[in-house]
Amino acid sequence: MTSQGQVLSAFAGELLVRAHTGLGGAAFGRLAQQLVVTALKRLYPGLHENPGAGTPDCHWSGQGTEWAWEIKSGCGEGISLGSRDIEGLRAERSRVVVLDVAFPARLWVLDAAGLQEGLLRPEAHAQRHRSEEGNRLAEVMETILRRCDIDVLTSEQQAKAVVREVASWPG
Repeated sequence: MTSQGQVLSAFAGELLVRAHTGLGGAAFGRLAQQLVVTALKRLYPGLHENPGAGTPDCHWSGQGTEWAWEIKSGCGEGISLGSRDIEGLRAERSRVVVLDVAFPARLWVLDAAGLQEGLLRPEAHAQRHRSEEGNRLAEVMETILRRCDIDVLTSEQQAKAVVREVASWPG
């Protein structure tokens, strides 16, 4: 769904809403980043992540192309892109991934070319959504969340460890 982002399953949405409620904004944002990075690593083996204040959040080189991803999360409100976020998105194929847990939970994979710092509402930039990339990323995230199940509803550190552990399983 290009105009609506990639809608996640009711199960994934409920799990993410509960995690967001339990952890709060900043801690949930770090968990969301771990989830997206872990899923991207399944799609792009050799992906490099920049935890913490790294810009971009992760990057990958392959098939002659440089990729970069900045990962944001929210609950129905827009997300903020800072100057460091924009500076980190200089790769040939730069994306802003937005995990929005407001019902129904959605995943947006936005082409970052030309984005400016400030408030970003993904639905206002629906033409930037990359459906094929969003579908592939959502499928992997759904698999990870099904494997995590309610074990992800815990402290931030334990939840991130569960995400990393289940992603290391074969398949």
